[in-house]
Amino acid sequence: MINTVTIITDDYSLLQKNNAYLSNLLISFELDTNRTFARSTLKILHNSSLLENENIHFSFFINMKSAAQLIKLGTNQRTALLQYIFHSKYKILNSAPLFCFYHEERETNEIRNVISFLEELLINNGYKGVFSIFFSNERSKLNDRSNIFLNSSLPTESIRSTYFEVLKNKLYASKFIGINATDIDNTIISLKASEKALMEEEPYLYDHLNKFSQTDKHNLLLQNELSFVKSDLENQYTYIDLIKTEDEALKINTFYKYEYEILPLWYKKVGHIIKVLMGKRTFRSLFDTNVKKYKD
Repeated sequence: MINTVTIITDDYSLLQKNNAYLSNLLISFELDTNRTFARSTLKILHNSSLLENENIHFSFFINMKSAAQLIKLGTNQRTALLQYIFHSKYKILNSAPLFCFYHEERETNEIRNVISFLEELLINNGYKGVFSIFFSNERSKLNDRSNIFLNSSLPTESIRSTYFEVLKNKLYASKFIGINATDIDNTIISLKASEKALMEEEPYLYDHLNKFSQTDKHNLLLQNELSFVKSDLENQYTYIDLIKTEDEALKINTFYKYEYEILPLWYKKVGHIIKVLMGKRTFRSLFDTNVKKYKD
């Protein structure tokens, strides 16, 4: 597939299936605070046979209703949310977990607030924020920055023709195609048929889109790798700083032990008197330990 197929669903039992749908498949679960954080759902996730496929990942889909619920999460539910995100198959792009939203809701206060909430939560846990993608189901808004949403309740021919039109007329590649999970298999067949039709009718365009898609996906992999390398380098710098700090502390301790501590007491007292004469120490501090010793 030229584009990444994103299955939008509230059916977590999908994870228990063994269907080998296709590569680069993203399953985006509609987030519901009651179902999503139930122990049974977490158990399904960690025992998923579908996620054993290295090309299949998952994420969360958030609408206005679930956004309002998410902001009010308690400590235990926030921990459960992080459990999902820390899962090895949760979709990460540019060192940020991916979350899906409706394009038509992106300017609402609920979505803005939940993105801010997620960014703070994720940054505090080592990520670089939120990678947001927005699905639009309005043809007028389809452009090279939109991700199309196809309702699989549409007739098969409508799905095929809509996707074909987008591919042919809007140079639509390396994006996310959102579909409901009502009939995954037939919808994917329709999408593949659209790409095949484009390949036969416009072979040069198809080749261009396909190469662009592969290049863009490779670029994302390189960006992720670069991000990990930068993070590793920062960790090494921090480690070196700690080692240097420890080394400096040892040097100071060695100097004190061998250069100062071994000096006779009378010699040290003479040194304190010299500090008073030079104006670096208060005279009273020689006799009273409760007064300020050194002058600023």
